[in-house]
Amino acid sequence: MSLQPRLFTALPKRIPVLSFLSRRHQTQPPQENKAPYRPWPLDYYSWPGAASVWTKKHVPQSEQSDQYEKEEIYLDEIEERMRKYDKKYSQSDKIKSLYNEFGWENRDDRAFSTYGGGLSGTKDELQYGRGKKIDPSHYINPDFVNVSRQTIPPVQYLTPEQIRRSRGSLASFREVPPETKSIFKTWNPYVCLGTVYAVLLTKEYYVFMGHDMIDAILLWGVVGAMCSVVFDWFAWWNVLLQQEQYDKDYFALQENVKNVNQMLDTLHTRPNELLILPQLKLYRQHLSEKVLNKTTSNRVARLMDATLKKLQDKVSEEQSSRREAENTWKRLTLERTLKYFENEGVKNEFMKDALKQFSAGDNAKLGTASNNVTMQSNVFVEQYKKFYEEVKDEWLNDQKQRGSLSWIFVPENERQGKYSDPNQKFQEYNRRIQQWESTHNKVDVPAPSFS
Repeated sequence: MSLQPRLFTALPKRIPVLSFLSRRHQTQPPQENKAPYRPWPLDYYSWPGAASVWTKKHVPQSEQSDQYEKEEIYLDEIEERMRKYDKKYSQSDKIKSLYNEFGWENRDDRAFSTYGGGLSGTKDELQYGRGKKIDPSHYINPDFVNVSRQTIPPVQYLTPEQIRRSRGSLASFREVPPETKSIFKTWNPYVCLGTVYAVLLTKEYYVFMGHDMIDAILLWGVVGAMCSVVFDWFAWWNVLLQQEQYDKDYFALQENVKNVNQMLDTLHTRPNELLILPQLKLYRQHLSEKVLNKTTSNRVARLMDATLKKLQDKVSEEQSSRREAENTWKRLTLERTLKYFENEGVKNEFMKDALKQFSAGDNAKLGTASNNVTMQSNVFVEQYKKFYEEVKDEWLNDQKQRGSLSWIFVPENERQGKYSDPNQKFQEYNRRIQQWESTHNKVDVPAPSFS
């Protein structure tokens, strides 16, 4: 797999590669092509198209990134830091009291808060408020700690000679790493200047108090300064240019290599499809059967609920029809009975019977007490029952002739009809099933397994 054609795929297509070379010779490069830490007059990118791509992903270092962020806090926060530092790193009051048991040290180095009303309450309870934020570096001095570059073994592992050396005047130098065996370790600018002076003096280049010496110093000083500036400038520009060229050439390659590695990792971590596919097929079949069974059971449950609801509605409707019919029968029977007793012959007969019962015995006795006399007559009841049956039969026959007779008034023997025999019901069921299957799917087909 070749990655060479993809080196410049991440570059913007609207900027041709030849424009990178043409922009190198611009006298006034645009401001967005400025490169950080590059000396004038070559303080711009030589390949601005590539730089515009990679500086978005890899932000170059600048002067702001080398500066620490300035911290400003309140004075009570500074004291809070000092108290926490004192509590963490200082010895306890008990140890200090034991150390200063005889009062030989007349001072206390505990950190006390003296700002405002104290820090015992909340910040709103301070006496003078929190004030303005300040730089803590002006109030807290740095702590300089000597860190050993080469640790010394504990005392229990030292020989007497090593202990004696560690307690001498050279104890601090024992922690310094051993010096390298090189003659250059003693070189410094003064040694180099003295060596050059000695060599030139022996070669009689120096003529003291002569114009040759002054001319030589001026010549070497001016030429050396110019050469140092030129070569330093060139070295600086060359290093940054090589870095930019490296970014342009290899960032795309590194990104493609990263993508290829991710693809290889994905291929390596991909499961074995030959082993998982049969398991997935069985799981799919099992899951489909469970889904089918659940769907069927839910559908049957919904049908049963709907059927029960319809049956309950039908029962309520039939009971309501029965109550309305009974109320109608009672109303018509009462009207017919009252109309029957409006006849003069019936009235006279009823009055004779009532007077006969009233005059029998002591029922006609006058007195202060009010006695209730119950008439022993069932004429009204008999006539009511008679008329009730007549009205009922007339209403049922009338509803039956109209074809609007409710099913609840149909006798039990008539409800069964021609399907009173179970065999006849089964034959009728099969007939309707065959009629359904002629235009729809078969009813007794086995449940599919979705395999």
